Amino acid sequence: LQVCCAGNRNRETVMRRDSKDLEWKKAKAEVKERDGLRCRLIRVLSYKEMLVLKKNAGPLITPLDPAHYIAVSENPNIMYMPENIVMLNRYSHTNLDNCRNPITGEPITKAEALKWWDRILRGNKVQYNYLKENHILKELEQTDGECQDGR
Repeated sequence: LQVCCAGNRNRETVMRRDSKDLEWKKAKAEVKERDGLRCRLIRVLSYKEMLVLKKNAGPLITPLDPAHYIAVSENPNIMYMPENIVMLNRYSHTNLDNCRNPITGEPITKAEALKWWDRILRGNKVQYNYLKENHILKELEQTDGECQDGR
């Protein structure tokens, strides 16, 4: 499985979700309610990490995006599954999608991106346990591979 550190996604061929997609609207609403309209990454950062994020993200720390743990391009069957989605600030979301550290923007390996996702997901035990019990995390732990640029 491909984690969203998916720099190699062909964005034109992936199904786009928009305001007319009722199933996407429903999934987003559920995730927003579950996450309390707060960035899941920020909840698990230390004070020092938060200061670095604020400095690097600038105004992109404010907009929240629904971010897929498993890339839609890899498994479109779970694109609407709320357990596969978390709210992230736009800066961190964009960085994770492009194999970059979500707080510094520095390039990271796929393994490092997985560690960030694990940290984010562990912030919600129900969601984390669901992913684990359904072998989604296990599959990811066994996944080898690189980011698009070979990291």
